[in-house]
Amino acid sequence: MENLFKERLKKLRIQNDISQKELAESLHLSKGVISSYESGKSLPNCQTLILIAHFFNVSIDYITGVTLLTTNWRKTPTSLILLFPFMFTN
Repeated sequence: MENLFKERLKKLRIQNDISQKELAESLHLSKGVISSYESGKSLPNCQTLILIAHFFNVSIDYITGVTLLTTNWRKTPTSLILLFPFMFTN
């Protein structure tokens, strides 16, 4: 399985104009840890993954590459799912 986490993490960090150092400090990690995540050399544990997802306000499914949606589709109003079902499928 392709490691989309590294790509999504870097994309989110850049979109939010945050340096690796700033992200690391916010999450109480080292810059080296963030760098190793973004290079694909390592993956975060579950607790850190949750912290990262919360920091960027995205779902764990999004940041790990399970879905293209940044939010949890289960929390999306049913009317939107019915009107635009193609947006809620992979």
